[in-house]
Amino acid sequence: MKHIIITRCKFGKDEDFQKYFEVMKKTYIPSINSQTDKNFSIALIVNPRHYDLIRDEINKEIEIIPFSDTKKDYKEYVINNNITIQTRHDCDDIMESNYIETIRKLYNENNSKYDDFILNFHPTKLVVNTGKEYTHGRDYSKVCSMFSTLIQKSVKHGIMDCMHDFLEGFTRNIIYIPRGYVKLGIHGNNTTSKLRPEDKPLNETIF
Repeated sequence: MKHIIITRCKFGKDEDFQKYFEVMKKTYIPSINSQTDKNFSIALIVNPRHYDLIRDEINKEIEIIPFSDTKKDYKEYVINNNITIQTRHDCDDIMESNYIETIRKLYNENNSKYDDFILNFHPTKLVVNTGKEYTHGRDYSKVCSMFSTLIQKSVKHGIMDCMHDFLEGFTRNIIYIPRGYVKLGIHGNNTTSKLRPEDKPLNETIF
């Protein structure tokens, strides 16, 4: 049983990459390196000239496979190699150290019940510069979040074939996991992720 985390970090301009890379070093990279279960690979959608910078920051135990896009070469890879577990995780977001361990535990608990299913994790929001954490006001018990894992016994889909809102089109077997495992990073470079009035403060500081 193979597990891959797909992460998009592809930028044409070096200055755009550098902005996100500085955020990655505070969020994604420590999250990946701290995982208690390192039995996974990373599928990194990346500009080839930025690959080595990321590779040098991540634990050498962890395999990183570079791809040019999500729709063709990544999808062909997961189908041809029968990658049972696909987890989507953006390059500026945060996972708790037991996140992958929890995914594997939930896989083992539900694998005999379903041929295909989705683990749908509810995130919080973390303002990277201040360390302040907030609830995520959207009701992800009704729709798949950006922190979803697609599990298929016979692989037909790449998890990035559609927006996360539409993952239920792949399977109606969706397991909702309340907040506590993942955080959406808010850092000023985001195009869509922002704090909204319905997001309520949870703490004073994380960092």
